[in-house]
Amino acid sequence: MAYISPWLTHFVGRQQLTDSAAQCDVLVRILREGRLGQWGDQGNVFFDPGTKIISGGSLCKDEFIRFRPVCFCDIPEESLERHTSLYGRFGLAFKKDFLVAKGANPVFYVAKGSLACHERPAVPQLTEEDLEADAQTALRKHLAALSAEPIPVRRCEFFDRLVADLMKVLPPRWPAGTPADAYDPVREVQMRVLLDLLTHVFAFTKFFDESLPEEDRENFYMEREWRVAGFVSFELRDVQRVYVEPGFRDRIECEFSGLGVQELKDRAP
Repeated sequence: MAYISPWLTHFVGRQQLTDSAAQCDVLVRILREGRLGQWGDQGNVFFDPGTKIISGGSLCKDEFIRFRPVCFCDIPEESLERHTSLYGRFGLAFKKDFLVAKGANPVFYVAKGSLACHERPAVPQLTEEDLEADAQTALRKHLAALSAEPIPVRRCEFFDRLVADLMKVLPPRWPAGTPADAYDPVREVQMRVLLDLLTHVFAFTKFFDESLPEEDRENFYMEREWRVAGFVSFELRDVQRVYVEPGFRDRIECEFSGLGVQELKDRAP
């Protein structure tokens, strides 16, 4: 049994999971349009799948970046049952090199409970007032704090703190009245590094609960996810395989002759 797939697959129609005909309609529309990805909106503003909106909150809980990439799974055909039970059995697959040329990359999986480091608790400052009030007690507390056992820090907490610290060092806006051609090389480097981290690292980071069993729908590690930040345009000749539920193969082959269409077996009861 293969461990990974020779191609990457995108399944469609998750919102119509109980309506197979509607899922097939979504697949047909995508094949006609030759494009994967959806416009998002925030009020009256529309944004494409590559737009990343910093909304605050926890990176670990998928709150920090509002981002709707086009997602694919790297799962062999014979192992798709778990994935299709969550996302449906209508999808289309492309060669990896085709998608890599469009920016596809595997997500960086991070186990929430993994130990990142040990840190000693913060040591309160020894003040002159404390020493004057009771020097012996103040020194005893200070020495106890210095010898306290290190505290374990899990990766979920570590990354949330890292993001919070990065936002604190984000250069402020130029003050009012600053000339339009003002340039600060240090500021430019800071902005570039921070934006690159947000765009190319944090937007591709996926946290998962390593304590969950493999069959749990929240165990994202089992998805072997790849992402593309933006629309994915394609020609029918780029499609390596089309997946459908039993009974829908003729509809696809009738309109899109020459595509390799594979019916995925019914889920086991």
